[in-house]
Amino acid sequence: MISSRSVVVMLLGCGLTGCRQDKSSVFLASGIYSVQSDASSELVDEEALVGVLIDIDVDALTAELIGTDDDRVMDLTRLPEGQWEERCPMNFTATRLETFAVAESISLVGVTLDEPRIYADGCRGNENSTVSAGWLSSKANLQQALDGPFQLQPAA
Repeated sequence: MISSRSVVVMLLGCGLTGCRQDKSSVFLASGIYSVQSDASSELVDEEALVGVLIDIDVDALTAELIGTDDDRVMDLTRLPEGQWEERCPMNFTATRLETFAVAESISLVGVTLDEPRIYADGCRGNENSTVSAGWLSSKANLQQALDGPFQLQPAA
């Protein structure tokens, strides 16, 4: 049987070591982003991405591809928070990254993303804030714990 003193010690220890069960969130800002190759991806020719942009409007739930052979406006669906990507795990917590599903497949520079996902890029230090950086990936990549293959950075 666990004594009340043991419970207090466990709770105090959890409080000091960060084993809380709450999750902080990072949100993606609307804006025009340059599409860049993930540094670890060998699938993408960085030069082919020069001038490729994506204009994301999180309020209108749209994303417009610009500078590709297939420029178009795509509908986004904001996923329920329980389905957001999570990064920076610590004991029983992680940082949730606002995640959007794209209605149709995306092909960029020879890479096809089926069931594309756009999500914020963040971790500890920017929790509960809105950031101007993100990722463009696919559901399959994310199930394998892979970011990318495309990073989204504010366009100059």
